[in-house]
Amino acid sequence: MRRLLRIFGNATALLSLVLCVLAVAMWVRSYVASDVLEVTRPDWNGGVRTTLGKIVVWRTFLPYRARGWSYGATRPPVYDRDSSIWRVGHFKNHSDVYWGQWELAAPFEYVVGLTLVYPAFWVFRRMRRTRVPGACERCGYDLRATPDRCPECGATPTAEAAVFGRAGG
Repeated sequence: MRRLLRIFGNATALLSLVLCVLAVAMWVRSYVASDVLEVTRPDWNGGVRTTLGKIVVWRTFLPYRARGWSYGATRPPVYDRDSSIWRVGHFKNHSDVYWGQWELAAPFEYVVGLTLVYPAFWVFRRMRRTRVPGACERCGYDLRATPDRCPECGATPTAEAAVFGRAGG
């Protein structure tokens, strides 16, 4: 079970690090191009857009005829008119139909910081784990009494751990 948790933790740290690298790349690109990934359904549409160092997730509740996914890239605006983080509202369009919309905007600094937390914790935890001579490399059990095999996890120690265990420390 410990091995499975360690594999899951390593995979999670790697995934978080990959997401961090992608967020940095999108952050840099957001000053050159404004990307929009949008999905449209019969009763709503929503998507993600990046512009001027921000990532915005939105959803609009309004009847649509088209369905599907779309992607577009344009030049970003010269300045950011709206610096709000969270916006919810009911708006009226030109045909007097009320529709609701919500947006969640976050600066890429927050996204990069959040995706770096777990990999930093993982590296810190790995660096803190010191190897004691004569201990099992897998679980840390003291091998002085049983230098040939670890009684805790069954691992065979390396030559230097076995020599240290026979020498009596």
